[in-house]
Amino acid sequence: MWSWQVAKIMNVKFIYSYNDSGAGMVENSILKILNSEYYPLKYAEKVDFLSEGILDKLKEKRVHFNERKALFTPNSFILYDNFNPVYPKENWIVLLQD
Repeated sequence: MWSWQVAKIMNVKFIYSYNDSGAGMVENSILKILNSEYYPLKYAEKVDFLSEGILDKLKEKRVHFNERKALFTPNSFILYDNFNPVYPKENWIVLLQD
C-alpha cells in the first residue's frame, strides 16, 4: 500500500494490483485514509483488477477513481486464448515431488 510513495519520489511508473473483491480497504474518512488503499488508487498510473465487478464495488462505495486507469486481468495469470479444453474429461490426480 505504501509503494506509491517510493514510485512518486523516484519518478517511476506505478501499477497497482487491486485484489479486494469487497473494496473493504478503501476509506475516505480523514481518520482512516492512511490505512486504506485510497492513495495507491489515486496515484497509480494503472490499476490491475481481477474483474470488472471489483471496480463496480468501488463505485458502490463512492470511491472517486479514473476508470481510464483500469486494467482487467481475469485471474491475473491465465491467458484464456491458449486454453483449449478437451472433452470428455477424465479425472486425474497429479502430484509433484522434488
